[in-house]
Amino acid sequence: MSNSRKTNNSPIGRHSVPERLINQTHKAIRAWAREILRGEEADLTVEDVRRIQNGELHEIFLRPKKKGFFTNEGVFVEAFRYEPGFGDDLDEAEKKWEVEEKENEWIDKENRTFNQRTNELAEKPTLAMWEHGKRIMQHVEQSGTALYTLQVKLGERGGEGGYGLYAHQVFTDLYLWKKDARPDDPVFSLSWAHIDCLIRFSREKAVRDNALDTMSILIQKHGLTSNQLCLAFGTKDQDRLSMLAQEEIVNLDEFRQTIKRNSRVDESLLRRTALAAAKAI
Repeated sequence: MSNSRKTNNSPIGRHSVPERLINQTHKAIRAWAREILRGEEADLTVEDVRRIQNGELHEIFLRPKKKGFFTNEGVFVEAFRYEPGFGDDLDEAEKKWEVEEKENEWIDKENRTFNQRTNELAEKPTLAMWEHGKRIMQHVEQSGTALYTLQVKLGERGGEGGYGLYAHQVFTDLYLWKKDARPDDPVFSLSWAHIDCLIRFSREKAVRDNALDTMSILIQKHGLTSNQLCLAFGTKDQDRLSMLAQEEIVNLDEFRQTIKRNSRVDESLLRRTALAAAKAI
């Protein structure tokens, strides 16, 4: 239980952080905050969670991600984002609230359809990510909602097991890159880590296609792991380059530039890239 400074029945406010949360997972810390807020997802930053893990925070202000308030009975009432100004047309406000309510209903339904738990059970998780990105773009086109705004709301309203903003952006990018993909497309055999690597590598479709083909060879012929691939493509773990000789670093740069020129990487460079990545990780 937390020791709250508040006297009303709302859990929003400052709470003591239990010592048992030190060294706990992000999931466990967010579950504790969710319990305090009676099932509502807490507006916790990654930095907040890190400081709780390290025992640096002994007290924290908790509020739900969703805008709203708790009644005297302790029930959370969600508030509309749109707030009419003094003298504004209330009929127009009602229309805006109706649109907002319908959008929230769509978002909540989509988050129930696609989340970390449902994706774990999917036969092809990456195909499920692509389908989610497709539904996002369809809703944007039908509703007129700005893409970024919708992605932000999906992250905010995700709740337990929901994906954050960055993940929704990656899933949308995956769909936009592979709009015409068939279910047997090689991209759907890859994992989240592989997709994230390819999306980060370039925004150009042709370059991503080339990178996908090259990645498939590195996986199938050279057995590189996702971490090794990220190092090779330059999207993560670049601090580990210090473990390599200068010639190996030059080889990795040549590998990346070859793909970005949309050229084929020859077998010799592929082999040298694989050896360097395996050595670093």
